[in-house]
Amino acid sequence: MASLSLAESPATVAPEKRTNNWWVDRHQEKLAEVKKAQPDLIMIGDSITQAWEKQKFYPGCFHPNKVLNLGYGGDRTQHALWRIQNGEVDGLSPKLVTIMLGTNNITRDKVEDIALGVEALVAELRQRLPDAEIALLSVFPRDHPRIKGDREMVDELNKILPAIAKQDRVTFYNFDPHYLSGDGSLNAELYGKDRLHLNDKGYETWAKALVPVLKQVGLEIKAQDVSQNQEPAAASTGTNIIRLWPIEMVGGEQNRLKEIQRDRRGRKQLCGILDPNLTVYQVKSDTPTPAIIYCPGGAYKILGMPTEKDIKQWHDLGITVFVLKYTIPDNSDAAFKDVQRALRLVRHQTGKWNVDPKKIGLFGNSAGGHLSARLSQNYGQTVYEPIDEADKVSCEPQFAVLQCAAYFQGRKMDKDFDAELFHMKNKVAPTFLTYAKDDKFCAGGVAYQKALKAAGGSIQLKLFDKGGHGMGGCDWFPVAAQWLKENHFTK
Repeated sequence: MASLSLAESPATVAPEKRTNNWWVDRHQEKLAEVKKAQPDLIMIGDSITQAWEKQKFYPGCFHPNKVLNLGYGGDRTQHALWRIQNGEVDGLSPKLVTIMLGTNNITRDKVEDIALGVEALVAELRQRLPDAEIALLSVFPRDHPRIKGDREMVDELNKILPAIAKQDRVTFYNFDPHYLSGDGSLNAELYGKDRLHLNDKGYETWAKALVPVLKQVGLEIKAQDVSQNQEPAAASTGTNIIRLWPIEMVGGEQNRLKEIQRDRRGRKQLCGILDPNLTVYQVKSDTPTPAIIYCPGGAYKILGMPTEKDIKQWHDLGITVFVLKYTIPDNSDAAFKDVQRALRLVRHQTGKWNVDPKKIGLFGNSAGGHLSARLSQNYGQTVYEPIDEADKVSCEPQFAVLQCAAYFQGRKMDKDFDAELFHMKNKVAPTFLTYAKDDKFCAGGVAYQKALKAAGGSIQLKLFDKGGHGMGGCDWFPVAAQWLKENHFTK
């Protein structure tokens, strides 16, 4: 096939039918399947999508939702376009359609032309399924030993795809961090020998990455139960992502949503954020909800991302969660710029996320607690030049929940109390603060509580006898939930 002209519109991309007997037979089988049941989820792709059908846990991990798998081995974008134009989604009304296509176009077409084919497919689906949400997935990274430069081409394609998702009800999800090692190379544990197709563990990873994507459209699935290991809820750059800064301010396209991970005793740690962003976990509600900017801890060196359980406990209170991936490592001032910008963006977009602009608060643990407390004291400080309309709104939080917050005695623990940073000069949001008494940071928290109370601020301090830093075994959240209710931030 000749490369598509970039001058062509997506509508002129030529669909192409394949003549392989198995391909024609599969198409007929899918047409028959379409007539029998209404799927909740449609998955469109190539052999990587088709191979879901070989997984022992498929389709059980998507239960109770019905899935239509429209993956065809060897398909390129133009083949999928032909299939969609010839009956494979006719008469259907799914809640969600996922698309992962383009890897088979690699080495055949220019990257820009591959993206043009994906755009044509999205446009066709948008017309035929106007009520469905479309999740445009990044093409999984690959490094086939006999195909030179394929990894680089996929990376280039994934940089272009987000532009296709700017239209209504189409969202781009970058799953790359799930499939890369800390040094940016492929995680071989998730791939077959060709370093292109996934193995069983690779599909388990994909299932978990899809959990928040499906939840965004109201589809509950069992994918988190595929294995016994609980993955971080916000480890991927999936779900709805709000980038904080213009791309030129984070070093250009090569750093778009760029993360660095490292391996520590068999566990992945997020140790570098080059493009700070918010991951949105929206709670269902007919009326505007409270919201928190969730600031993870990690000594300003790593980020300990929340689990599904962590997110759920906030959702159970009716609170939408915006998980902040702030600048790391070792740049607390840049992180402070990030949290200011994050709160402004959330307040500016309250209508989009169904958030009550008068009930936007902060949650932070450890270094994230320090960052949250810093904003609650220094929201009026100018630390960056305004960028857009969002920077015209206030970044003052209405409340703060701080768990084992660190560094009230200075980053080096060399002060009785850091009165310069925590000066108590401004109005400070009502604050809930909690520690285990055997946490080395507890003394600083007690000093903070006394200083804020002496300045006329509203603060509740809850101490537990044991639990160390991290408060292992301390059932602090119900106490915080009661405090939120008593202060009328939740019902």
